[in-house]
Amino acid sequence: MEASQFLQIAIWIIFLWGFIGMFLEEKLHRDKAKPILFAGTLGWLVLYFWSSDYHHTTLLFEKHFFEIAQLFFFLMAAMSMVLMMEEKAIFEKLMIKFLPKRVNEKYLVLYLTLFTFAASGFTDNLTATLIVITMAAMLLKDKVRAAISRVFAANAWGVAMITWDPTTLMIFHAQKATLTDLLRLYPGALVATLFLWRILYRNWDNHQVTIPHPKEHLLKPHDRGYIIIFLGTIAGIFLWHLFFHIPPVIIFLFWMSIMQLYVRGIGKRKKDKKNLRHILEKLEWNALLFFVGVLLLVGAVKEVGLLDYLAQSVQYLNEWQKHLFVILAWAFSAVIDNIPLTATFISADLPIKEIDWLLLTYAVGVGGSLLFVGSAAGVIALSKVPGLKISDSFKYIHAIFWAYVVGYLISLGILSVVLH
Repeated sequence: MEASQFLQIAIWIIFLWGFIGMFLEEKLHRDKAKPILFAGTLGWLVLYFWSSDYHHTTLLFEKHFFEIAQLFFFLMAAMSMVLMMEEKAIFEKLMIKFLPKRVNEKYLVLYLTLFTFAASGFTDNLTATLIVITMAAMLLKDKVRAAISRVFAANAWGVAMITWDPTTLMIFHAQKATLTDLLRLYPGALVATLFLWRILYRNWDNHQVTIPHPKEHLLKPHDRGYIIIFLGTIAGIFLWHLFFHIPPVIIFLFWMSIMQLYVRGIGKRKKDKKNLRHILEKLEWNALLFFVGVLLLVGAVKEVGLLDYLAQSVQYLNEWQKHLFVILAWAFSAVIDNIPLTATFISADLPIKEIDWLLLTYAVGVGGSLLFVGSAAGVIALSKVPGLKISDSFKYIHAIFWAYVVGYLISLGILSVVLH
């Protein structure tokens, strides 16, 4: 057996160990970053120990690490800005501002679902879910169907936005899809979300809900500054990148600095000592380290040629079989974290067209809604919504599946017209 085969076996064992460790930690609701970061760094240590050309190995590592660093700082800046907005309860204030004082529960769920859908485009899907959970738990009678609708909505809109969804950002960063083409996933995602709500609540009664509007949740004059800066960030990502080809990470760090200067100015006037250090202490560093570990591990697997087998297998498929492969990606994302799944597909450099990469983005993003354990939004719903169980998602799995299919077909139709 050749030395390269020994190396492949070693890296393959590390890869499987890391993924099994991640899977078990995730299902036990513990820190999944530890096993995956250990496996990722161990993989590269093995590559160095085995290498006879350290300079070449270092060049390979630097190439991967540069890409990881860009994504890491982008996500860090994005998460920091969301935390700044959460500190001032801006999202909650906006949600309550547009709520009526009394409404049918079915339409309240629709409002909360659409708010979650919109919020997931301006925050990550985890934050979007957290924003709505407290109010939903307090006001809604049927918490299971409402949770399913919200989790689906949180995952759906994120597939079209690079600003907060890591998998979409990864596919964009790998130049598999453009910003404008990713936005074309939006109609399908929206219709799928509305379709699911309609199925879940088609026979719902006219239970009325009274909604409190406490004074502490009214927008204050300085809150508008946070909103303007936040919207400026989103606009900057799209316009500055499209017209000036500026890397999104620079744009996000720039707007984060503006947000911090604004926070500092407001804080001095109100004698608020909270600063960037306070925000950074509250960051989900485990989530960021998990992201780094996944990309390091998949990078090591790629460099020993193991992902070539996946790419070669896909290459032998005809167009319809490739399309079926993309469709079935949703099933994998229902049980496997979509970040390592997407990283594996990208690193394998699958021989598929841009339209298939876009549909793959939809599949791995929305597919996580099939089961509560398939996405961060679902896991947080399980831990925060009283009485919600994993088995509850099985009761409505048919509705989630058909909503996914409806959105997929709409996205396929739009992309087929635009890209052909």
